[in-house]
Amino acid sequence: DEQSEVTDCKQFKTKVYMKVARNFLRYRWLITYLFGASPVSEDGYFRVYDDQPQEPIRSIRNSTYGYRNHDNVKVSYASLERYLEDIHRMVENGLLSEEKEFYAPVRLRGGKQMSDLPKTGIRYIELRNLDLNPFSRLGIVEDTVDFLHYFMLYL
Repeated sequence: DEQSEVTDCKQFKTKVYMKVARNFLRYRWLITYLFGASPVSEDGYFRVYDDQPQEPIRSIRNSTYGYRNHDNVKVSYASLERYLEDIHRMVENGLLSEEKEFYAPVRLRGGKQMSDLPKTGIRYIELRNLDLNPFSRLGIVEDTVDFLHYFMLYL
């Protein structure tokens, strides 16, 4: 029985956040589609790449030209334990220089250090695939915040 697995508030929050993180990864394309905001780039931005894009890119940040890990850096979101084990293994194997070098659309947070997560549980998640809105002084508008709020509730 799944209900008997949860024994306290911290455990419940961790389970919910893990589910939201997995579902966000499943639907992250929608966020990029709706809120991607890099139709242009600085002159020469793509000169360092062998294969330059032939068409406009909706979101440079979320494309192969963005800030990301190598393809062999894969982390499971099946459970908090697996998530932490995978990141620690990547650091030990030299695929990541340190834990904070794990770049993913969703990052689990429990304190200042990733090592805090087992004792604190997940306190919040960072959504790391949003582009800044170039038409807003704050980088985001209230409608986007509202959409993300309802979207996260849906997940």
